[in-house]
Amino acid sequence: MVRSFNELKKRWDDHVSFRHYHPGIVIKDAGLVLGADTILVRMGETSSGETSSGAKSLAVEADRERLLTLLGVSYGHRVPPGIVKNIENASEQWRRGDQVLAHIHLAFTGLPKLESTHDVYRLYLAEALLDDGFPPREILKELRLDRTLHQIAKYDPNQPRAPAGSGRESGRWTKDGSAASTSGEERASPPR
Repeated sequence: MVRSFNELKKRWDDHVSFRHYHPGIVIKDAGLVLGADTILVRMGETSSGETSSGAKSLAVEADRERLLTLLGVSYGHRVPPGIVKNIENASEQWRRGDQVLAHIHLAFTGLPKLESTHDVYRLYLAEALLDDGFPPREILKELRLDRTLHQIAKYDPNQPRAPAGSGRESGRWTKDGSAASTSGEERASPPR
């Protein structure tokens, strides 16, 4: 059930608008946050195949659409195409316990600071819509954020990847799960 605008406005006026807000993205215990503690990416447990030291990392893959949608709402067409990689790198450093290096990777995103409480409020409303089950792609479509919508549309988490141990192609997207067809041998072959 989507909350009414009046309910969201009252909550903002009573609680959120008086708090200090984050003008840039930061990692906190809850996850990657921006604005009035809007969670762009939730904090998750370390994968079972990794060292189990109780370390946490950002659930970037699980929250990819949420991340790109909220960044699109905040920054419009100024969201760089490679931003997810910067955030994944920051998450890896956070998991290793290097918070300073994690925030340096976040700085590499090149995102500007939110300029006003209006920017923070817009982000707050978008988060409420997502949390109430409004589809991310619909938000982007309504705001005419086609570039961000395209970034989400071309991403398919179910697309097979080349298996681990396949050299440089390990983990790259493929059509059938076999090794990616970008090896040096194939590129060096003359066309027939």
